[in-house]
Amino acid sequence: MDGAQLHYIEHGAGAPLIFIHGSLSDYRTWQDQMAPFGNSYHVVAYSRRYHYPNTTTCPTGQSPVIQQRDDLAQMINILGLAPACLVGSSFGGIVASLVALEHPELVRALILGGPPFLSLLSPTGQQDIENRVLAPSRQALDRGEVEKGIRTFLDGMITDGFYQGMQPASRQRILDNAPSFSLEQMTPFNQRFPSLTSADLSKLHSPTLLITGQHDPPYLALITERLLAAIPNIERVAIPGLSHGGLHNQNTRAYNQAVLTYLRERF
Repeated sequence: MDGAQLHYIEHGAGAPLIFIHGSLSDYRTWQDQMAPFGNSYHVVAYSRRYHYPNTTTCPTGQSPVIQQRDDLAQMINILGLAPACLVGSSFGGIVASLVALEHPELVRALILGGPPFLSLLSPTGQQDIENRVLAPSRQALDRGEVEKGIRTFLDGMITDGFYQGMQPASRQRILDNAPSFSLEQMTPFNQRFPSLTSADLSKLHSPTLLITGQHDPPYLALITERLLAAIPNIERVAIPGLSHGGLHNQNTRAYNQAVLTYLRERF
């Protein structure tokens, strides 16, 4: 697609359901969802452009979110999956939402796991994340301190000590995606994060389930409030005891049950 090949796996039969991972991740993050969801759906998990095991060669040195949106839309069309339920984790929820806004005919429903729509924060809130998290992370990457740059980002966006507390396999998966993270970090803010307003998001008419963690960081809790107020056909489930950062694999059973129940009650 536009010169790129995207790795994907699929399982099961039935209505199409596509898993979209977040930053510093890839298709492997959905390993605990493939079989349970494949019992009822045709499930596809793919790695977004520049993410493992796809090529990391990037002529522009940047990874704009619009490109990610267009990749997903093209994949749905090429594989004949429309209309599909789009299940996005973190930044993957942003990609899924952009497809639903631009190509509503491709989307049956949205399942959004803590999408960081930073444009819904005040200018002061956005600047705080830039100064406290994004800029220090970029500076570490510029010095060649890749792991420090990743740790700064994850601890700042989720919670202190998040990176250190990860299981070795999960940490290795993150390091496998360091090249894609560097591209994201070098992308200008307004191209990395879409400049969507509440009015823009009010045009999302797909049935939407917003999944949050009980202990999400304050900036994400504020974004959640604004998403609930903006999106017309939206419901929310909070996963007990968890914070942002892969809700689908921190408490797999609760996540799977919440999503499957939502889908079975509506389709």
